[in-house]
Amino acid sequence: MCVALVAAVAVVAAAGALSSSLLGSRFLNETISRTMAAAQQDFSENLAKEALRARSMAAMVAGNTQVQKLLAARDREALAALLVPEFEAIKREEGVTQMQFHLAPATSFLRLHRPEKFGDDLSSFRRTVVEANSSGKAIFGLENGVEGLGVRGVLPVLSGGQKVGTFEVGLSFGQPFFAAYKKTTGYDVVFFIRKGDRLERFASTLPDDEAVPADLLERGLQGQSEVRTVSVGARSVAVVGAPVTDYRGDTIGTYAIVADISVFNSILDQARLATVAIFLVGLVVALLFAFALNRRILAPMRGMTQAMGALAQGQHDVTVPSVGRQDEIGNMAAAMQTFKEAMIARDATEAEARRLSAHADAQGAAAELERRRSESERAAVAERLDLVVRELGTGLALLAEGDLGHRIEQNFSAEYEKVKDDFNATVAKLQQTMREIASNTDSMKSGSVEISQAADDLARRTEQQASSVEETAAALDELTATVRQTAESARLASEATELVKQEADHSTGIVRDAIEAMGGIEKSAEEISQIVGVIDEIAFQTNLLALNASVEAARAGDAGKGFAVVASEVRALAQRSAGAAKEIKTLITASSLEVDKGVALVGQTGDALQRMAGGISQATRLVAGIAAAAQEQASGLHEVNASVAEMDQATQQNAAMAEESTAAAHSLSEEADRLAALVGRFRLGETGGTAPLRAVAHSMRAAQARTGRAA
Repeated sequence: MCVALVAAVAVVAAAGALSSSLLGSRFLNETISRTMAAAQQDFSENLAKEALRARSMAAMVAGNTQVQKLLAARDREALAALLVPEFEAIKREEGVTQMQFHLAPATSFLRLHRPEKFGDDLSSFRRTVVEANSSGKAIFGLENGVEGLGVRGVLPVLSGGQKVGTFEVGLSFGQPFFAAYKKTTGYDVVFFIRKGDRLERFASTLPDDEAVPADLLERGLQGQSEVRTVSVGARSVAVVGAPVTDYRGDTIGTYAIVADISVFNSILDQARLATVAIFLVGLVVALLFAFALNRRILAPMRGMTQAMGALAQGQHDVTVPSVGRQDEIGNMAAAMQTFKEAMIARDATEAEARRLSAHADAQGAAAELERRRSESERAAVAERLDLVVRELGTGLALLAEGDLGHRIEQNFSAEYEKVKDDFNATVAKLQQTMREIASNTDSMKSGSVEISQAADDLARRTEQQASSVEETAAALDELTATVRQTAESARLASEATELVKQEADHSTGIVRDAIEAMGGIEKSAEEISQIVGVIDEIAFQTNLLALNASVEAARAGDAGKGFAVVASEVRALAQRSAGAAKEIKTLITASSLEVDKGVALVGQTGDALQRMAGGISQATRLVAGIAAAAQEQASGLHEVNASVAEMDQATQQNAAMAEESTAAAHSLSEEADRLAALVGRFRLGETGGTAPLRAVAHSMRAAQARTGRAA
């Protein structure tokens, strides 16, 4: 029995150690798979964000009214004067490599990065430009052009509802992009572009002597993402491959995310060492328990069984073991010692009877009756002793078989009654002890089942919470990017509004100058009117003089006829001068009225421009406030995002601990089953007990409830 118990405990410990090791390996593999899937998703989102950033920057320029009008008018010089001075700052701050306008289908109209080059046809290799011009839709994403692979954003430019061309923004996409990704995430990435039937390395953060397996790259090119643990150089890493698609969704290459898993392997090695240590400790404890059980119970019981067999064979010189112990084994040994002394007394009685029989034979026939009586007494004593030996032998045999419910019910003679009572009391105490062990085993089994169920439920809820937190983190990432883009758009809108305000202020000055000029015109008209009045008066006086000259010529008769002709001409000239002066005065009067109206209209225009400037100033302040608020929101969302990321990490750790608790609970349940099987070898009768492990299960259920409320 001792050997079987040790073997069972060793098997249980080994099974627990093996299952813990397997669970640890599986959990590690799942953790690596989830980590690599998240890294792949993050890299894909970074590519998508770059494409969206190119589209947004292109939309800011393509949506400018002044740009639309200049492109519609094909005014290249004005467009260059407006935008080329700003390109260097945008290139330096935003990582822009090129900006250019195109005319349909794909003719370069103006390159902000190379203003001197224009007019060339790009339709043979710039499919994004051709599609944007033909479809009138925004085209953005990766495109492999003459200058290599780049992130493009091409938008149609509309003027008066008509397409007048397209505008393109090209972002830097090369080694700096991948270096920034590694700095942010800590993962290496290697990026390949398909060139015919081979893959050409485009960019990589791996050292030159570290290469990714070619078959994994081929699977990634086919869209079969597979996480694999390989050796790259001198490192043990996890690698996942994925396809690279252009703006149309066509596969143009593949990339691989490489993560160093040395830390994970170290954790797994430590877990395996801990498992081996637990197995060895369990084995040592089992050996110590078996040794103690053998020394305290099994060995004394074997000794008493042997002693009882020797006594049954009449060997009265045998020594009863464990006499003097203060426990059930000691009580049984004391009862056996009493039985031994009774057998010795019986033998002495028989010897005395034989002596008396011999004496009776010598005494003759008178002693015959006494001899027969002695023989009858000896037979009775022998019968009573045989009964005691048989009952004790049966009880010990059943006890050796594990039956602790057997009691000696046969009545013994008075001198052997104490042996029966001591045996029954010993077996009863042993039965009670084993019953308590069985009860505790049942309680352990029940509690371990509840713990296992609670741990399973807790692990499931923790996993759900981890998934919810991960989804929340992803949503916050998208919201943060949107708010950051809104803040940038608001800043650009604020700058554009400020430019409009400056133009309005300049227009107000022009209107003021126009009012002053019209005032000068009005003053000049008044002076001309005065001069015309003088001319009219001179014409009137000249007419009078001509009339007087005509009168005098008439008085002179024939001598004054020539003078009369001259006077008549002078009079006609004076009349024409008066008529012309009158017409001029009428025109000047009308012009003065029109000038007055013009002054009034220009004044109203100036007032409207001033009100517009005030409105633009207020709009500028509001847009600036919106930009500041959006920036604050972006900062706040960034902090919230960081907190959610920490919460996500803590939740993942809780999920890992919950899975470990689940595995431990299942292992405990299996060990409880095996212990119950061992105790089941004893027939104990009715059992009952408490459930001391139920408190643990209730605690785990409470933790599960708190986790559910937190989720």
